[in-house]
Amino acid sequence: MLLVLILIFLVAGNNMATAVGTLVGSNIANKRVAKIIGIAGFSAGLIISGSIMLKTARVIFNYNSEIIAYLLIGAIIIFIIAQATRVPLSLTMALVGISIGLMIRYGRYYELSTFSKIVFMWFLAPIFALSLSFILVKIYSRIKFNNIWKKSESMRILIFIFSFASAYTLGENTMGLILSIYGFNILSLILSVISIALGSLFLSDGVLKRIGQEIFSMNYSSAMISIATSTVLVELASLFSIPLSNSQAITFSILGVAFSNRIRFLIYKPIIRIISIWIISPLMGIGLGLLI
Repeated sequence: MLLVLILIFLVAGNNMATAVGTLVGSNIANKRVAKIIGIAGFSAGLIISGSIMLKTARVIFNYNSEIIAYLLIGAIIIFIIAQATRVPLSLTMALVGISIGLMIRYGRYYELSTFSKIVFMWFLAPIFALSLSFILVKIYSRIKFNNIWKKSESMRILIFIFSFASAYTLGENTMGLILSIYGFNILSLILSVISIALGSLFLSDGVLKRIGQEIFSMNYSSAMISIATSTVLVELASLFSIPLSNSQAITFSILGVAFSNRIRFLIYKPIIRIISIWIISPLMGIGLGLLI
């Protein structure tokens, strides 16, 4: 249970930006308010819908307790590296990479179909997120509004709603997958919520800055489209019990918005670092899985 709580603590801090970074990047809310919304969304998603990931967890974590412990330690190591580089990392990339290494090591190739679906989503989600956000910006730009002030206020409200919804889906999908390792009961949920709060409060500042401010300075419409696109993608994946990379979805949604606006405010350096860690972390996971 301790390792599960540590991983929840790290994931909450590292993935806070993927849920509420657009609030900060669009200057709608400061970091403190964004964190409160993120904590509420994470906790609600985990408590209400997190058990939806039990089916997938039974396949990914179908090992004895000793191997599970090593698997979690490996994921924690990868997340510490991501936290040090202020890069939002997908839990699925770390855990699935390790699990693929374990599958190869123990010759459990009958699990290949499940892992294939997850890895396929790694490639599909960024493409879909970038394309959908790009198209939505083009459509939105053609809509005429009579009352600009009313439009801005409506946008602010929608961004708050979608930010909470994004945090909810991440709690449901990612946090639900982690807690599925141990199991759902009142005590484990209480301890998990405490870990979420602590990780969000003390570990999220660096990643919030990278997603919300360093990549793309967003206006209200850009922020709304980015967060709405990633939220819909993760929720659809959750309905099929597929762990989906929320960090990929939101980052490529932001890229789609930036491309649609002719890349006027896009900063490449943090994007290259994020994509690099996405490539490295599964490979590190496979390597760790082969060594376990």
